[in-house]
Amino acid sequence: MHERTSRALARLLFVACCAVPTMATLTTIMVIRTPWHHQRCLKNMQQHLASRTGLEFEIQDFRRETPDRIELDGIRIRHPETGQEVMTIHSITWQHNDHGTVLQVGHPELNPAQIEAAWRLVHERYLCQPDHTTSPTEVQADAVTIGSLTFRSVDVSVIPHPQTVEASVEGTLSDVLDYTSTVHATVVRDRSGIDPATNWSLSTGRNALSCSVLSPYIGWLAALGPEATFRGSMSSEQTPEGNAIDLSGSTFGGVDLSRLAENLPHRVGGRAEVHFDRCRVIPGARPDIAGRIVSREGFLAGTLIAPLAEHFGVEYFAGLDQQRDVNFDLLSAQFSISGDGKLTLSGTCHHQEPYLERDILLCDSNRWLMRFAGDKVGQPTDALRLAYLVTPPQSPSIPMTAGTAPLLRWLEPGGPAAISSNPRVSRLADPRSATPTDRVRQPH
Repeated sequence: MHERTSRALARLLFVACCAVPTMATLTTIMVIRTPWHHQRCLKNMQQHLASRTGLEFEIQDFRRETPDRIELDGIRIRHPETGQEVMTIHSITWQHNDHGTVLQVGHPELNPAQIEAAWRLVHERYLCQPDHTTSPTEVQADAVTIGSLTFRSVDVSVIPHPQTVEASVEGTLSDVLDYTSTVHATVVRDRSGIDPATNWSLSTGRNALSCSVLSPYIGWLAALGPEATFRGSMSSEQTPEGNAIDLSGSTFGGVDLSRLAENLPHRVGGRAEVHFDRCRVIPGARPDIAGRIVSREGFLAGTLIAPLAEHFGVEYFAGLDQQRDVNFDLLSAQFSISGDGKLTLSGTCHHQEPYLERDILLCDSNRWLMRFAGDKVGQPTDALRLAYLVTPPQSPSIPMTAGTAPLLRWLEPGGPAAISSNPRVSRLADPRSATPTDRVRQPH
């Protein structure tokens, strides 16, 4: 080959193999360093997170330290429809390897009022999408704030299985000195059956959580009052008929009785602690419940005395039925509702004050006020008699009103149709047209 030709080929190879790649690399570096490219990557990242979770993400800045490590700063998460802020996060470090994805989250603050709506979106967009949960994900967060509740640390793991996806959350409260006492929650998306189901469980250990923090996504807890607390375990299992709830071993403290009875015809006041030894409520079946209630320094409406005496065999101190309100220092009772629809009640004030006699339901500092006596002590009765306690005074029957209907549906597994077909229980909302009292369903 001619020398000139060889030199030309050498120059051409230099340009093709060295100069062009070098210029391309320098051009790429210049482009990715421009604010335009940085903002485009930031926008694409926000859109990707929104498509995976259903929430809107606003990220102040990010840095890609290595190909598999990204650091995010100033994250705000909003609900896409309402625009309400769900969470703010100081920083996130995202890292992916062969074993899955690890997120280190710094100082997240959650808005309790928006958690329930946000959870629905994350559930539908993330847990219910198999292609989004193909690899394990771990989240490590510190100084987590949920309203008035602060966790020292929270660990979240999402582990895929062949037919299920399990997400678990474990946190340590900041005001608890015992690091071994943690709050643990588990959510399982089960795709093994014909209809996929989401089941969850919550265990607080020895910690007491404020019900106001949990009520945004467990709605019925709001009826217990703003100062109510929950301690123990709670689980929900999705069934074709609805959600089966298990509260066995749980304790609710600081229950506001006036808030609980605000839509009922009889006034009640004070704060109570309710403990469930067993409590499993399955849609379409009678509830199976056993537990106890203790309340100090409250009152009962005088209108409650007559139905308690007539239908539950309660004896009362002379003259109480003439009072507008009956003030008490201690109310203590044990209760159980069996699967056959039978209710058993007993007074247990002597458990709290050993000097008292057995079977006392209500007392003040000087005397007993109400007690179970005679052949009614420890005898089961029809649980449907509880409807008399939410029936308006002077009503000749149990009308199907806003106060009685939920209780009757809960106690009668056949639902409203079965209740309405029974001539001994009123199907009418107007008490004047209802079944007479002596024809209302009686215990066997």
